Amino acid sequence: MVAPVAAKSSQSEIDDVELSTWTKILRIQWVCIIVALFPYSSSVIGQTAEPRSLVFELDPEGDEDGNLMRSVIITLNERLNSSSQATALNNQILRIDVPADAKIDWDSITRLVTTIGTIEFRLLANAVGDKEIVDQALLLSSDQRIVKIKGREVAEWMPYSNGECAPVDLSDNRAVIRLVGKVPQVLLLISDKPIGGEYLVAANSRPSKEGCSQLGFTLNNEGNKLLAQLIGSHQSGPSPRFLGMLLENRLLSIVKSEMISKEKGGMSFEIPNDEAELAIAIVLSGILPCRIVEVFEPADAD
Repeated sequence: MVAPVAAKSSQSEIDDVELSTWTKILRIQWVCIIVALFPYSSSVIGQTAEPRSLVFELDPEGDEDGNLMRSVIITLNERLNSSSQATALNNQILRIDVPADAKIDWDSITRLVTTIGTIEFRLLANAVGDKEIVDQALLLSSDQRIVKIKGREVAEWMPYSNGECAPVDLSDNRAVIRLVGKVPQVLLLISDKPIGGEYLVAANSRPSKEGCSQLGFTLNNEGNKLLAQLIGSHQSGPSPRFLGMLLENRLLSIVKSEMISKEKGGMSFEIPNDEAELAIAIVLSGILPCRIVEVFEPADAD
């Protein structure tokens, strides 16, 4: 009578072992699933993700009391998304930390940090309405950029982008251009009251064609008045006028001035997606108070 009881006990022990084994397997599977779905949960199994960093320095040198660096850090943290963080190491050096598991485009981060952020809107010169200015501009040597008439600066040769998004060309006489070495330049009028990024209150983008975005800007009341005056003062004549958008002193796109909503201060330009993202970040954060240069990049940056 004892033997059957012993047999039952042995079977029970076997069942307990099998149950324990299956429990362990299920636990391991759940851990794998959690780690796969939530990378930061790796700390649960004793692994801590170390942040990756980029190091930059101010150019020129920061001030002794650190006010310049504080201003830089505030601006950068408004530009960067929540997964990146700018930290001052001293009054000269700063670090951008990115979580190890975050998907990061290092080139985009570097450009966000090192771009001063100047945005400007200027009218393009044309051969019909600005004949005297254009004639003088075409006489300048390749190392001369500013056009002067009677001692007054009236126009300037500036580099431009000639990509697939709203390229600038001469096929319909929209612009006066020249080639300096391999750099194409376009002739832009100089206004007594330039319209810059300080007048912008909002920016947004929407997809247009592949690789491009339609980037919209809204000006404040003062900027809206300046824009209306600028367009109105050059509206006469048979040749249409084009307004150009410049980022970091480079023309990115143009739009017919008659298509601009002067009443609401709205204007829209077609530009590459990465340029649109950068421009929106700049409008939200403002311009940097000084240049920033990269001094160290992580080994896995490429």
